[in-house]
Amino acid sequence: PMLREIEQLHIQDAQGEELAIAYHSLGNFYRLQVEEGEASLENLMVAILAYQEAVSYDESSPQLPDILNDLGTLYWMLHRIPNDSEEAKIYIQQGIDFYKLALKVITGDSQPEIYARIQNNLGTAYGDFARFTEPVENWNFAVVAYHEALRYRDEKIEPLKYAACQNNLGTAYWHLGQYNQPVENLTKAIAAYQLATVHYSPTDEPLKYGMIQNNIGT
Repeated sequence: PMLREIEQLHIQDAQGEELAIAYHSLGNFYRLQVEEGEASLENLMVAILAYQEAVSYDESSPQLPDILNDLGTLYWMLHRIPNDSEEAKIYIQQGIDFYKLALKVITGDSQPEIYARIQNNLGTAYGDFARFTEPVENWNFAVVAYHEALRYRDEKIEPLKYAACQNNLGTAYWHLGQYNQPVENLTKAIAAYQLATVHYSPTDEPLKYGMIQNNIGT
């Protein structure tokens, strides 16, 4: 039905905003399939194409930061499918580019929640990109992104998101410690992990508490 609606809008020479909304709905439908476990190449590609069309028809949409963030995440997911490492590297680079584009249209002060979410996603993507190229440079970029996310993640309001980001930061420092300045980087890793443990109770969050304690031990 959504494809028929889009076809009708094209026939009627609809305004860009109408087409953008229709393509955004189509992208959301396929993204939901992906979130429910149907992360096939086809579903990822259709969601990506629909979102890219939505952006092309309305570049001033209030939904733009969310759409660009979703595009980044879909490309990040796409990089895990191909066996070809060069193709995977291209996809993750595209994911990083979309996250960076999203960060250009908002500020942390105006939209702190989505800004922090995108910075956290960007840090994860840089960490994965480090497996393909320039590990020290990319883990450093990941550290910067996680620090930016933490600036806008309120420890009191979102304790679990704050803790998850501290855990990510600890892991980024751990990886940097494998390449240079091990004492400095591993000390920072331990400090970040310890800030995360504060929010994981061994009774309420036993798996996450155990995971963080394991990270500290490592």
